[in-house]
Amino acid sequence: MFDRDFAQRLLSWSGIALVFSLSVLTLGVVLGYVVDSWVSIGWQAVGHYLIGAGAMGIKLNYIARLAALDVLQPHPEGWMSQLDRSRAQLVMLPASPTARVA
Repeated sequence: MFDRDFAQRLLSWSGIALVFSLSVLTLGVVLGYVVDSWVSIGWQAVGHYLIGAGAMGIKLNYIARLAALDVLQPHPEGWMSQLDRSRAQLVMLPASPTARVA
């Protein structure tokens, strides 16, 4: 998939980005719900947008960390990684003669 140097850089950058995304999510919650009576409706809308952006950032960075760790951590013999398992499931099986074609 990719080499160990790239995986190491991806792991470190995704950790930094994960903290940033958590900060964006926290700022969104504060703007949207904690200080909502003191800010305008525009800032409340920004807060709600930041909640979605922060949550999406957390999810994407967590996936990046999992991909980097999949490359960096050695697997026991006979163990199939999640990526290899998903590739194995994509193998198309021949259609049975009784299967209907849409």
